Amino acid sequence: MSLCRLLCTGGFAARGVADGAAALLAMRAEPPALVLLDMSMPVMTGMDVLREASTDPSLAKVPIVILTAVDSPATREEAAKLGACEFLVKGRDWPEALWRVVDQFVRPSAVKPQPARERTTKIG
Repeated sequence: MSLCRLLCTGGFAARGVADGAAALLAMRAEPPALVLLDMSMPVMTGMDVLREASTDPSLAKVPIVILTAVDSPATREEAAKLGACEFLVKGRDWPEALWRVVDQFVRPSAVKPQPARERTTKIG
């Protein structure tokens, strides 16, 4: 199951994009309540998107959560310096860690209530 579909199943409005450049354009066109940013994307990497977003005043208040398959201390440190609010490693406590982060950063009024049991869908 795709991340976008998983979030929609959980009651969240979610939008996916094809690459890093499209992510940045979408963020600037309509700043979201939360960005779940994959580090491995075509055109621009997640770190490139984060770097650009960190210099854009219109995106300063948008929380950005890094998603990655590789837990690198150097990448984690660089992401934190650029303003990432969380760093999630895919597969580790997944999807519970994802729900925790989404619940933490998305305003409750921005989502429709869902019973907890419906928020345990597994990825993959």
